[in-house]
Amino acid sequence: MNDGLKISIKKIDFPNYGVIQSTLPQSLIDHLWEYIDIAKNKDETYNKELAGNISLSLELLDTKNIILPFIILIMNQYEQIYSKPFRFLSTNKNYKAELQSLWVNFQYQNEFNPMHDHTGTYSFVIWLKIPTNFKEQSNKSIAKNSRSPDVISNFALQYTDVFGKIRELLFGMDKDREGQILFFPAQINHSVYPFYDEDDARISVSGNIGLIES
Repeated sequence: MNDGLKISIKKIDFPNYGVIQSTLPQSLIDHLWEYIDIAKNKDETYNKELAGNISLSLELLDTKNIILPFIILIMNQYEQIYSKPFRFLSTNKNYKAELQSLWVNFQYQNEFNPMHDHTGTYSFVIWLKIPTNFKEQSNKSIAKNSRSPDVISNFALQYTDVFGKIRELLFGMDKDREGQILFFPAQINHSVYPFYDEDDARISVSGNIGLIES
């Protein structure tokens, strides 16, 4: 019994940075496939520059300068929401975005990308082909008999909460994810879990954006 006592509360969230998601226009997706075909013909692997335990990674070159303008649009939206996630950037200086690296990953069954972060200021991943469905993957015995059946085959961001506990934000991998981009600060740890019983490759494009003084 509260004897008519009323209280007023105010919700206070901890300031933090998030990630944003968008969908690429088909014209940009077509250009990425062109870049991938060129990289295949060049056949110079990029694996030693990356953390992934996967069969093949190839460097891509944005020769038509179509990727960076789109990424800058995404970056501007990010900074409107969260501001720049690096406080050491002086507010009285002008900075411009630079595409520091761009590559394609061909991930096959049983392969994975361990937890890691990237160089630069921002990073992004674009999914072009996903031959699996995360719900079907989670029903495999290796997953459903586990205490963590939902991680199988998925992309994940790792972060610490206000109690210092490591948390994980999962992004389910299926065909609905094709053509989508995830944009995030490069220092956020992330990983890709393996998938099973599928011969086709998962194909994704990633890149790093640096902010340099203009």
